[in-house]
Amino acid sequence: MKSARILIATILLLAAVSVYVQADDRPLLTATVPFAFTVQNIDLPAGTYTISVLPPYNMIRVQSATGKSVALTNALASPSGPSKQAKLVFHRIGGHNFLTQVWEQGSQVHRDVPSGQLARELAGKGGKIQSTTILASASRRSQ
Repeated sequence: MKSARILIATILLLAAVSVYVQADDRPLLTATVPFAFTVQNIDLPAGTYTISVLPPYNMIRVQSATGKSVALTNALASPSGPSKQAKLVFHRIGGHNFLTQVWEQGSQVHRDVPSGQLARELAGKGGKIQSTTILASASRRSQ
């Protein structure tokens, strides 16, 4: 009987936390990425993605429009001048594309996405780095 109560309490707590996290995410931008790419160590196909900030605001979620592809990662906020346009910055190394920065329109900071293992290996082997910027539309949370 006691273990059943603990199980029910745990399930209710997890449900409450899940609702809180989903309700408190803040969509930053939506972009169509015309190539497959990697977020830290997670491979994602080409497509339309929404990038959101999650509490405590050092996490970002990159989620496809279909909801089938998702990556969560820490992102370091770096001071910069205000961005006139929402955008994503990718580095192409050795035929692979890596998300490296997320810029929110009008923000005084941008978010740096940490490199994953493959990006570090390719860069360490002297792979040439090419930068690509994808312009995005600013997302607004519907109230």
